[in-house]
Amino acid sequence: MFNKNTTLKTCLLIAIVFLFAIEAFCQVPTRLQVLFTKDSAKAQETAKRLDDLGFGPAVVRESEVGIKVLTRAYDSYAEANYYKKKLKDSGFSDAFAIQEKVTEKPVYGEIKSVTKSTALGQMRSDYEVKKEPTPRPKMTQVLRNLNNETAGEAELFQKCQAFTSLNDADEVIKTLEVFIRRFPNSEKLVKVKLLRAYWLLEKKYDISAREQFEAVALEHPDQKEAGEAHLRCAYLMFRDKEPEPEILKRFLKVARMEVPAEYDVRLEAMIRCAALYYRMRDLDTAEGAYKAIGDFCRDPETEAFAMMQRAGVLLEKALDKKVPYSASREICDDLLKRFPKAELHTRSTAALIAIESLCREEKYKEAVARSKSYFDKYQSTPEAPLAFYWLAKAYYETGNLKMAGELLENSILRGKQSQERFSKKDILEPAKRLASEVYEKMGNKKRAKSVLEE
Repeated sequence: MFNKNTTLKTCLLIAIVFLFAIEAFCQVPTRLQVLFTKDSAKAQETAKRLDDLGFGPAVVRESEVGIKVLTRAYDSYAEANYYKKKLKDSGFSDAFAIQEKVTEKPVYGEIKSVTKSTALGQMRSDYEVKKEPTPRPKMTQVLRNLNNETAGEAELFQKCQAFTSLNDADEVIKTLEVFIRRFPNSEKLVKVKLLRAYWLLEKKYDISAREQFEAVALEHPDQKEAGEAHLRCAYLMFRDKEPEPEILKRFLKVARMEVPAEYDVRLEAMIRCAALYYRMRDLDTAEGAYKAIGDFCRDPETEAFAMMQRAGVLLEKALDKKVPYSASREICDDLLKRFPKAELHTRSTAALIAIESLCREEKYKEAVARSKSYFDKYQSTPEAPLAFYWLAKAYYETGNLKMAGELLENSILRGKQSQERFSKKDILEPAKRLASEVYEKMGNKKRAKSVLEE
């Protein structure tokens, strides 16, 4: 039995976790500086041009050493970075981001890093949050024959829930619309509206579906269905290629708990926010967001996924010399130790990130020491060819030319290509160059030349 003190402590702990999760998704107002000059007239002219182009209201800030011209304040570094590309298209190629106030954020070549892969970048968004199945009543002939205009509220709601076949989409949409008309004060109304939006999506009536989701969010802001409605609107915005900062704001409403939502809906929004922060090149916030996801989630699979993503972001920051490579590797090793049964691609990617970090740090002997474990567990995964490249590099640098050549020839050049998660161009040309160096050092000049021409 829990006493009152224990319950209070538990509640406080939960509240603290939620607060940390919210903090990780907070944003810092950021402007883009487009000009530094001592010419006041030029500064004012530039500010007017920014306003005319839609980047205003521009700000002109004078100091003892010169005048800065800045765009309007964006909600975050990620949003400012998004508009920096548009500024360049307008002729402001030297624009850079400046935060309005300094805040501490969580400490979030030869071949493309695993972090640079398009496929891996996509994976940051496509993680499926596991949801509890919603119990549905079984569709019976009695329910199907129910008169929508005379049935009671409970019976009609049961009928609305019982449809499952896409062949019944038109019928269920009519049934849902009758319920909405007949029972405008029902406690089940918001569920019925949300269900209608999903069936409209099934019919590919995307505009009508979004209108219904928007109505749920607007008309029922205090219901948990509002969070789910905002989440779906954000997905539809993404499908329609609306500006990423606007999509991010929509996901953030759910991630920050500005609207009620079920646990799995909030977690899904947090993951999408982290993915967008990464896409918009706000690595510090992306890393902090993945850490918050790991702290917030309840299942080991999602925690392992968040750790792997965080390790990838840290590796990218290490490539930019912002953090040590060990920061990324420590998370990978912790993941592999704590979650030996996590999904294979999560574990194999973590192992790959660790090997790459060692090679980037020129700790080749340590990378070689990990090779047997990698071969034993992950050699058949889509991630393996990238790991084989880095292991071949490690063998080459430690003098084992034979093993380096075999890895490059059999696993990459003539063997399995990395097609499922990484494109061939990510690895093929660098592997050919490294193989050429290996054969050159082995004295096989003919093969060293031919491998580059294949």
